[in-house]
Amino acid sequence: MITRPITRPVTSPIARAVNDAIGAWNPRALFALGEQGVIYDPSDLSTLWQDSAGTTPVTAAGQPVGLMLDKRLGLVRGAEILTNGDFSQGAAGWTISGADATHIATFSGGTLRYQSGTTSPQLTVAASAGVATIGKAYEVTVVVSAHVSGGVKVFENTTGSVAIAGVGTFKGVIVASSAVLSITRTTANVDITIGSVSLRELHGNHAVQPTASAKPFIRDTPRRIDYDADDSLAVTFQAALGSACTVARSIPGVGAQILTAQTIGTSFTDNVDNCGLIIVNRALNAAETANLTRYLNQRAGV
Repeated sequence: MITRPITRPVTSPIARAVNDAIGAWNPRALFALGEQGVIYDPSDLSTLWQDSAGTTPVTAAGQPVGLMLDKRLGLVRGAEILTNGDFSQGAAGWTISGADATHIATFSGGTLRYQSGTTSPQLTVAASAGVATIGKAYEVTVVVSAHVSGGVKVFENTTGSVAIAGVGTFKGVIVASSAVLSITRTTANVDITIGSVSLRELHGNHAVQPTASAKPFIRDTPRRIDYDADDSLAVTFQAALGSACTVARSIPGVGAQILTAQTIGTSFTDNVDNCGLIIVNRALNAAETANLTRYLNQRAGV
């Protein structure tokens, strides 16, 4: 059960020392005019998740990485998207399919009670309108007030869903492959009461790897993403970044690697060990290059 915010304080002494050494310059300055790209920072464990649905945090070296959050926009959340996520208006804004005598969705007293006796038909409770934009990431928060039996999943997409099988507050970060937020059963004999569902965009271009065997691992000394032969993390952009991109990595034990005039379309796959990866869709000036080089070298421990 996940009950804490998606971002967590960085407590690693290594991360604090590196951040202090880098000083005032922040790579977010490269995006001050609305440039597109990413900032991935493996020294910040609050941006790393073991699963692509963002429900299991990375807490130590040696764990896999299925989701890496982009820090370019400061991990800002958008406004609440659902118009009746607290069910205070009953069924308004929600549609039900697959209901019968033993598959029942009851809206009462600001809650949704989901009861499904068998696995067929599939009882689906969905937000009436398409609420998500495909390719964007969303923070999903579900509060469950009562649980008798069984489990449900919320906002299922190719990167995962928020799975529920108990009482409490459940959170996930989902990269949308569907515009529809729905609630469906994962088992037979389900009886769960949901107090609220929240959906907010998590701004940024976040990298995911849903396949367990292809996930890289987090390593220490220096803190880095470590890829084996078949590992990768992939990010999808809302539009092509173009042919003037700067791709900058902090290579462990080596330092800054800055590639210029790179062509990047609507997706990018990373499979190179690094202590940090920054992509910006333009060329850098001399001062920016100097600041970035120093930043990347310090991340790499050189």
